[in-house]
Amino acid sequence: FVIERILNKSVTLDFARKAEVRAPLTYRVSNVSELEQLRDQLRFPLVAKPYHKSRETHFKVRYFASYDALHQAFADDDQLAGAIVLQEFAEGDGVGIEVIIHRGEPVAIFQHRRLKGVPASGGAAAVAVAEPPDPMLVNQALALLRALEWEGIAMVEFRYDRTQQRSSLMEVNGRYWGTLALAIHSGVDFPLSLI
Repeated sequence: FVIERILNKSVTLDFARKAEVRAPLTYRVSNVSELEQLRDQLRFPLVAKPYHKSRETHFKVRYFASYDALHQAFADDDQLAGAIVLQEFAEGDGVGIEVIIHRGEPVAIFQHRRLKGVPASGGAAAVAVAEPPDPMLVNQALALLRALEWEGIAMVEFRYDRTQQRSSLMEVNGRYWGTLALAIHSGVDFPLSLI
């Protein structure tokens, strides 16, 4: 099903690679022995996230500065390994490209940049600003949504290093997002556009 393509991060990342949308190096680790086998490949800092959006974890994002800290977390929590993906840390600002897409074509597009999140270590945007859509990020978002065969509303989230002009895909949310009011107040009324 199409919905599974965005609920499962590993599947989303596979589609991103096919669409030539850059994503952080990502590892799915099932147990401590697999973690130990990856030791020389891992580059720190690393970010841990739930591998599936429907999977319950006691955190949304967790950062690890060293292998020893990551290994200790796995040793302390036997549920951790099967519930997360590990990703290289991507520099830059959190930028969301919000789209209504119909038959592969955009009906509405909006961009926001996250200034503060809750929790501060990573989570929903608490403070954001509207920005003119960046053509590179819009093209990447549309390429990914087309590859996913997505129809309707979506927010494609990137980390974007403006100085390097380098983006990294974080995730796709196939639903309304927390900064929807910002888009509406900026003149892009997504709910009205869906009517």
